[in-house]
Amino acid sequence: MKMSAAVIRSWVDVISDDYMHWTDSEKEYVVSVAQNLEGEIWKENMGCIGWMTVRDLDCKIKCNVLLLYCKPEYRGAEFIPMVKRLEQIAKSEGAEQIIIGTSMSGYKEQKFNALFSRFGYINSGFKKDL
Repeated sequence: MKMSAAVIRSWVDVISDDYMHWTDSEKEYVVSVAQNLEGEIWKENMGCIGWMTVRDLDCKIKCNVLLLYCKPEYRGAEFIPMVKRLEQIAKSEGAEQIIIGTSMSGYKEQKFNALFSRFGYINSGFKKDL
């Protein structure tokens, strides 16, 4: 289900305060992009997931996750069930893979990667700041 601009904007504010520290124009950009995603609020406003399921150039159906955020006070108990829910969503949409492009979890990158590695995810990307 698509999330409304107002709901997305409220999450963008939370994420920005906690982790990303976006400017106002960056926030508006994120809102405009996120409106095109499918989305789900995790439980009682503990976090949110934004994704799109598409057939990639290798002809596999992939669930591309562009927004994955869990509030700090729930990360111990709720982050893994949130990821399991994401996996259920991907399977129900016929995805063969989940690609997590950007974490807005607030986790430090090493900790985030180690956590996902324990659940069978592999780090498969490269990044270069220019």
